[in-house]
Amino acid sequence: MIAAFIKEHRLFLSFHHAGVGFCSMVTTGTAAWGAVLFARVHGWSPSQIGLAEGLALIAGGILGMLGGGALSDYLSRRGPHMRLVVCVFAGLGAAIAGVSFPLVDDPNLAIVLLGAVFMFAGMPFGAANAALQLIAPDAIRGAVSALFFFSLSMIGGLGPALIAILSDRWFPTPDGIRFAIAIVIPAASLLAAICYALSVGPYRRTSVVQQLNGGVKVTGPSNDGAPAVADA
Repeated sequence: MIAAFIKEHRLFLSFHHAGVGFCSMVTTGTAAWGAVLFARVHGWSPSQIGLAEGLALIAGGILGMLGGGALSDYLSRRGPHMRLVVCVFAGLGAAIAGVSFPLVDDPNLAIVLLGAVFMFAGMPFGAANAALQLIAPDAIRGAVSALFFFSLSMIGGLGPALIAILSDRWFPTPDGIRFAIAIVIPAASLLAAICYALSVGPYRRTSVVQQLNGGVKVTGPSNDGAPAVADA
């Protein structure tokens, strides 16, 4: 049954899971190298970094998870696909904050922007999972969730490694880590936003979402990317 579900929704699942993975890459990369940035670039002590980055992670993560979920629930009144639209804008927000926090000279502003990265990158996790569970049959929701978290972990684990490779190869100076972060984090955020945007069409063409849209049928296959046509 899980194989049939994946086959039927392969285009949506590909973009959706890639978007989740890229968001995870943002959080893992930022969490892994944020402390190094504040030590090398801003000269902060380990105790300063631990307190400030911990607060940024906690505050940003809570705001992102809860705020993203609440916002997606509210906007989903206009259609279930709006949960994915929230994810698109969250990715764009993470890209802006992600390119800014490594490059600003004020460490206090950098911490605020770091919290914004965690907030925006955390918003899609609840919203994207809710969108996925809506179309998953009850009998395979556990397997669907497992695939979701597998994609999240596999792609997300690349974040710290890519920043390290980029820093070692192209920015070997002590403060070069800031430039590696300023490339990888916004790039992953933009890729997440693009993937989520590309998942909206196939998602709207699923039978479950069409039924929830109040009788407005969106024609076109849900897995081949063909343009959708709305019929009253």
